[in-house]
Amino acid sequence: MIFWETRAAMKRPQSSRQRYRSFVEDYRRRRLDDAGQDRQTEAGEPSQEARRKRRQYLREYVRWLRPHGGAVAVLFLLALVAAGMQMAEPLFLRFIVDRVLLNSHLVLLCYKVQIRNGIVAVAVS
Repeated sequence: MIFWETRAAMKRPQSSRQRYRSFVEDYRRRRLDDAGQDRQTEAGEPSQEARRKRRQYLREYVRWLRPHGGAVAVLFLLALVAAGMQMAEPLFLRFIVDRVLLNSHLVLLCYKVQIRNGIVAVAVS
């Protein structure tokens, strides 16, 4: 091993505590934001190079997913169905509460049925 490789390996944080302390030190010296500044223009928009890189990554992802297009479409469709069902659940609960639980006619009917069944149950016993 060469001397400068050994030194670089020694400086690398080995534990999570060392990585955290290194992060805190970089944060205090404001070194975390320096890496991202060259990618943005003064208006806060990404540079042309950053946009080009993003498009390149997107093309790579699409090429990677192309053989699995059917499975991705089914997964997307199932996600839409699940989202639709989750949106319908509050409507169903609203119907149950408003039309069934708070309906005074049904409550009286239930009491009559319970009393009648209770009397029949006592008579049978």
